[in-house]
Amino acid sequence: VSPEGLSEECRETYAAIVQCVKETEEGVQNLQSYTDLKKTMKIVMDTSRSEEHKAALEESMGSIRRIQGFYRLADKLNTEVPKLLNFIKSDNLKDQEVLCQIFTRLLDKVRQWDSLKVQRPSILNDFSFYRRNFAKMVELDIQFPVLEQEANVISMFLAQPCPLTMGIAKKVKDSRDDEASLVFANIANALCRATREEFRHPETVDFVCSAMTCACVIYDHSSNVGIFGNKAVKLKPIVDTLGGFGEKGEMLLYFLKYNLKRFNQLCPSRILAHFPE
Repeated sequence: VSPEGLSEECRETYAAIVQCVKETEEGVQNLQSYTDLKKTMKIVMDTSRSEEHKAALEESMGSIRRIQGFYRLADKLNTEVPKLLNFIKSDNLKDQEVLCQIFTRLLDKVRQWDSLKVQRPSILNDFSFYRRNFAKMVELDIQFPVLEQEANVISMFLAQPCPLTMGIAKKVKDSRDDEASLVFANIANALCRATREEFRHPETVDFVCSAMTCACVIYDHSSNVGIFGNKAVKLKPIVDTLGGFGEKGEMLLYFLKYNLKRFNQLCPSRILAHFPE
């Protein structure tokens, strides 16, 4: 995505979102390579020697710093995305085009990270273990990478099934800006049309469908009426598109199914029939 032609006033925000894409991609890689703390927990529980406790706990601090990095990434997204939405809502069509392109890449990475996080419940257990051992770390003179105030917030962050997606949605909803919420509906619809009319390369279709799915969930949680409360999001063609996307499409349908509000109660039967059981 080239920034050529962008207005001067939105170049800083564009650069910030490019950095967010890079950091979220790094977050995906860090989550993929994350190693749980089962070994550390076993040493702490099964041995009484303080030297072994200290060595095991100090070794685990790298994982705790990685978890802290996930939370700080989310905090950065929640700061930068609202700025981006303000420019996308503007009347400058060139700015809109370039910013929506880079935003699509960010939404894809956000969805990837959240899908991986759901598959790694050990992260929350590991952080709870870290918090339970505050007193022991003080006793063993181990430096705290995360202090208690930030640890409280990180625990709440980790308790959410899809914290990056839901964090963005909450930020938009709290702004009480209906236009900002509608941006996600428009992006989802535009990406759906593009997969049917323009995009053919498998890699492009892959990230576009991923971003489309993420946009649907954010719209559902950020708008007052939700995705089933109006027809802002053309959900039927989106579901049809994902249904024709093989195993990857099925995975994205599950992401919708488990993250759209009151899915089982509100999803129309003609659309529900296209979802995996």
